[in-house]
Amino acid sequence: MDKHQPLHVQQATRDDYPAIARLMADNFRGKFLVALGRDQAQRQRRMELLLPTGILCPGHLFVVYLDDLLAATFTLKLESTTPTTDDFRLARETLLPENSALRARWATTTLRLFGSMHLQTGEAYLDNLVVNKRVQHQGIAMRIVPSIYVEAQRLGCHLLYADVMSSNYRVIGLLKKANWEIVGRNYWLAPITKPLMGTAGILRIRKQLNKLEETT
Repeated sequence: MDKHQPLHVQQATRDDYPAIARLMADNFRGKFLVALGRDQAQRQRRMELLLPTGILCPGHLFVVYLDDLLAATFTLKLESTTPTTDDFRLARETLLPENSALRARWATTTLRLFGSMHLQTGEAYLDNLVVNKRVQHQGIAMRIVPSIYVEAQRLGCHLLYADVMSSNYRVIGLLKKANWEIVGRNYWLAPITKPLMGTAGILRIRKQLNKLEETT
């Protein structure tokens, strides 16, 4: 891949949902594996059902294209995009025709647990940043970051939060150089994160967005 080849970042539409579900099922395990099952085909189908409900990627969902390839996706959560109890109820009902009541409740309850975060006006949370394995380890994620800053500011936000695995020292180092600060450490999910993601802890990080940054 040419590192200068342009990336096109835009808000996702419903037409993007099948490709997003396939991308996340192929490349992102963690909470989705716990909530939606180990079978990749079933996980992808459940993602396709849940994406329109807004609880799978609650917030402003973006896609990143490299020519015709869906190279990545990410979500920016805001205070105003937090799913309600009714949203989760409707999501369970959406799963029921193809899943048992127990499976539907497990999926929505687990997604609610992992997605819980209190945001205030002017704050955004970066979630579900997933890079296509066809272009992983080629610097795609870091090239997307400036666009994330721009989109967060266009949504009226001045503080951006994210979580990173405590064992991902390379990414932590890069983010510190980009003026991200660690504001919290969470190890209570270690029984889940250790076997699934190989890390005992999750670090909550934060960046102050002072001015609109140009994409690269």
